[in-house]
Amino acid sequence: MTETVKGLSDDYENEDEPCDNKSKYSKHGKQTDLMKLSGSVLSNINYKVAFMLFVISILLFSDIFIDAVIRPIDGAIEGECTTTKGTIIQLIFLVIAYIILDLVVKYDIM
Repeated sequence: MTETVKGLSDDYENEDEPCDNKSKYSKHGKQTDLMKLSGSVLSNINYKVAFMLFVISILLFSDIFIDAVIRPIDGAIEGECTTTKGTIIQLIFLVIAYIILDLVVKYDIM
């Protein structure tokens, strides 16, 4: 006694709904190939902002910035290292720089 369950059988014999090999397509008909997905993700990265943010972060976390900007603030430096307060100040500058960079690139100034 062999029974076949619709959708679980290897030999699908319904003429109304042909059994195509749709393994590379999702429910919505879009390709789900890993290379295609990763390529589309990588093509949407704004490399100008990423590079400029990297350069700005190197400057913000340098000893020159720490000595010139953060040292005058009470409780931001302990010895030669920044405290939590100093790190928060550096990160605030980084976020402000990101917002400015994003606006500059979005409005085609750079």
